[in-house]
Amino acid sequence: MKNRHKYPENWEEISLIIRNKAEWICQQCGKQCRKPKEPIQEFIDRTGYNNLEVRTHRIRWCLTVAHLNHTPMDCRHENLRAMCAPCHLKYDAPYHAVVRRINKLKKQQTQGQLNLF
Repeated sequence: MKNRHKYPENWEEISLIIRNKAEWICQQCGKQCRKPKEPIQEFIDRTGYNNLEVRTHRIRWCLTVAHLNHTPMDCRHENLRAMCAPCHLKYDAPYHAVVRRINKLKKQQTQGQLNLF
C-alpha cells in the first residue's frame, strides 16, 4: 500500500471487517477469494479453482478493499467495497491516469514550462 500515512491507523481492522462482511467474495465480479493465511491447497479444495492457475497467479485471488471515492481517510462503509486485486486495479485505473496527467503538468510547470491550453 502506497502512502500508508493517508490511511487511518486502524485500516487493517476496517479492511478485515469489509472483507468478512463480503464473505471473501469480490463484490465486483463475484470471484471467491483466499482468506489470510489460508493454505493454497485448502483454497483450491474449497473453491474448485484450477490448481495451476491459482499457484501461478496467487495475487488474482487476493481480496482488497477499494475506496470508491479514492479518499483513503474516508472509511464510511458505503465508500468501501471488497474487490479482488484485478477488479481493484481496473476500478482505480481511470483515476490514476488522471492523477498521473495532473502530476506531469505540475512538474512541467515547476520546471518553467507553461500550459497554453
